[in-house]
Amino acid sequence: AEAQGAYIQSAMKALNGTGFAYILQDGDVNLLGVCNAKGSCRLYDAEGKDVTDNAAYAAMKEEAVAHTTANAQSFTDADMKKFRAMMPDAAEITELSLEGVFNSVTGAFRITGGDGVYLGLTARSYGYSNLPMTVYMVLDENGAIVSMTADELIFYKEYFDAYELDEAHRYRCQKGYWSCQKYRGGRARNPKLGSVMRAVDYAMREAWDYAHPLKESDVPKYIAKMIEREVSERHVWALAHRPVKVNIDLSRLHKIRNAAAEVREALLIDEERDEGVSANEAATDSTSSVESLPAEAMLDKSTAAADKADEPVCNDSPAADISQQPHLPETAQDIATCSAKAASPLASAAATTPFGAVAKGLTPTVTDPASGNDTSRPLDANQTQYLTALLASDTAARTHALSAVSTSEDMMVDAINEALFDLLGDTAIEYGPDGPQIIEDYREDVEEILA
Repeated sequence: AEAQGAYIQSAMKALNGTGFAYILQDGDVNLLGVCNAKGSCRLYDAEGKDVTDNAAYAAMKEEAVAHTTANAQSFTDADMKKFRAMMPDAAEITELSLEGVFNSVTGAFRITGGDGVYLGLTARSYGYSNLPMTVYMVLDENGAIVSMTADELIFYKEYFDAYELDEAHRYRCQKGYWSCQKYRGGRARNPKLGSVMRAVDYAMREAWDYAHPLKESDVPKYIAKMIEREVSERHVWALAHRPVKVNIDLSRLHKIRNAAAEVREALLIDEERDEGVSANEAATDSTSSVESLPAEAMLDKSTAAADKADEPVCNDSPAADISQQPHLPETAQDIATCSAKAASPLASAAATTPFGAVAKGLTPTVTDPASGNDTSRPLDANQTQYLTALLASDTAARTHALSAVSTSEDMMVDAINEALFDLLGDTAIEYGPDGPQIIEDYREDVEEILA
């Protein structure tokens, strides 16, 4: 606040409206003046001594009081309105003096009601983060709180939940109104309560068939009936919710495996069985043809070919004559590898590619010798078109791809998942709320396969 008068050098107003502090000067004398909201004033010298009653400083005091009276905010009307709402039976409310009161109290009132006289106090204290809050209290003739409320209580919930006097006595504030929660009785030992607790313990041990029963406690019949009823209900609930015991016979696991093998064999169709037999025969024939070559012939041919090429080159045609090739492998192992490739290019690619390796640089690329097509892409044209549309979220393109084949979308998705399983090691397409969608973890891998 701005300083006014001959003595006031500086004036500071309390943020909660409870008064002012002044720096006063008269020649070489410097004093601290403190005034509450109602104009009660105290003067202190540089040593902290109270010099309020010193007549030499009367003019300085009067100037501080006049400045406070002119600039202090008045809360009287608002406070009286609040107390009338808190004490609707009050016949009269009279404001009291705050002479000598220097704290957060900004108002005091005598409240005369039909059943006695009460004291109303208004305090404007600071809450969390130094935010002022107004609290109203009504006390009876013995100083006990009759009623208490606040315009706003500003507390930080991690630091303040409720005020507890002890375990059996606490105060709480909800929606601006305070309440007291108190349990009757003392905190000393209670023989009657101990007897009830022993009766509960006895009843529960009996119901649960405990190995060490207690002696029955002597309690009133109505308490015994309540204990018996509650323990019985609890026992029934415990039996209904007890854990389920599961026994696993590990010795029967081999039977489960055998049964699964039989089911798998029963699900195979004739074409799948014939393909499996043909593949095994082809691999056996190719291996036998390599092993029939004399070791001396292998070494001679390898030595002659060493001057022409550094890397082994093999003709992918199964019918080719090994002796007529311009460049021959250097070892018997290389010959076996080339023969296996000639018998089954796709099998070789699957054998040399790690399971699920579809990262950059790991996707196997194998050329079919009969057609010259790239067999690293396990999808046909329609599946590729559908998967590309699904990646681009193009509904029209998906519909067009499905219309070109006589199958449902579910079967199309199952076929694509089955075709990509050997490369991804997992399902590539799943069903979401909006239909089929690419699993985000495999989006980049699918894009590389289609690239």
